[in-house]
Amino acid sequence: MNLTALRRLQCKFRGIHYQVHDTFQEASCTVFGDPHYVTFDKFGYSFQGECSYILTQECSPDSSDPKFRVIGVNSGKPPFAQTRRVVIHISLFNDTFFSVVREHDQQISLPYVRYSDWPEYRAYEDESTGHVIVSFKFIGLKVIWDGESFVEIVLTKRHQFKVGTFPQVCGLCGNFNNDPADDLLPRYAMSLSQSISEFAQSWAEDISCSWLQIDKDNRNSVCGLCGNFNNDPADDLLPRYAMSLSQSISEFAQSWAEDISCSWLQIEKDNRNSVLFEE
Repeated sequence: MNLTALRRLQCKFRGIHYQVHDTFQEASCTVFGDPHYVTFDKFGYSFQGECSYILTQECSPDSSDPKFRVIGVNSGKPPFAQTRRVVIHISLFNDTFFSVVREHDQQISLPYVRYSDWPEYRAYEDESTGHVIVSFKFIGLKVIWDGESFVEIVLTKRHQFKVGTFPQVCGLCGNFNNDPADDLLPRYAMSLSQSISEFAQSWAEDISCSWLQIDKDNRNSVCGLCGNFNNDPADDLLPRYAMSLSQSISEFAQSWAEDISCSWLQIEKDNRNSVLFEE
């Protein structure tokens, strides 16, 4: 599918509210459909990966802990996949979206603006489209999510210029240098890839794709909220690190809590009007 066709399809997903950003003031990368990608520099391609992928992040010699990172979590059945979740990591603070709008256990509602130690941060829902918008003006980053499969990432022009020989941003959305010809740069590579699949797979993250696949060979060798897979439902409520069963479902479930998502900002279809801030 060529770029013209992708842009026609892109407009179908964007709706009439959002216009294509073609100025040097800002640029947008869009992900839509099953899924198709249009980079900041307007290079279009399709990739049906079924993992989590870095869409864009701060990219520099010391980018092991980037100031920001946006990840698309794909799911679906081969040969089709869609971006079903968007994860935003801002290293300046820890956020997590949950089912109720809360800050320090106090319920809040969208639109929400915090003016104190996180200046110019907003999370709100667009009234005309219903899209969730998360804006970090102090970083120059905005993420728009329709709750289905359309994602738009907007960066201001401050991210367009290189730091030395390194672009400021990298990922599936490209390097934002006004040159679409060099967008297919794999992670940790110095030369471009001729394969879209090779390029895209290099930006895979393990948020959703590094889990144990259960089959008959895993019987009596797994544990957790899904039980121990031994054909006996009576002994499934075994808490973590325990030798005896729990009589409390809550006690059993809480014992298996993990902090995988505690430092991430997640936007999901079911999480509209739902944010929890933790410090």
